Amino acid sequence: HIVDTEQVLLTRARYILAEPGIPIVPFDQDKWVKTQAYGQRKLTLARRLLTATRETLIELGDLVQEPLFGRTGKHPGHESYRAWDAVNYAETHSRHHYGQLVAIRDGVEWKRPGVE
Repeated sequence: HIVDTEQVLLTRARYILAEPGIPIVPFDQDKWVKTQAYGQRKLTLARRLLTATRETLIELGDLVQEPLFGRTGKHPGHESYRAWDAVNYAETHSRHHYGQLVAIRDGVEWKRPGVE
């Protein structure tokens, strides 16, 4: 799920940078989980994909002029969806799941940040 989400977000950012105003297809993570054989996928491949995808996203941020990240696409679930939004969500999504893993490791209940 984490790798697929990163790849979707990278693709969204690239489309918006190159083709402002492009329609953005919603991502139904539950349908992907049911159909993508996550339990059978090789973790070594997933790790390489995640690393390459994140490195590509970072490289894009380093090489593309910052104002271009303000370009928007048309996402049906968002009033405004900028290339920066895709980049930011990639970062916060990973931290979200990292927090869950730390809670599991430590044997404590995980609570969504900002929720009491």
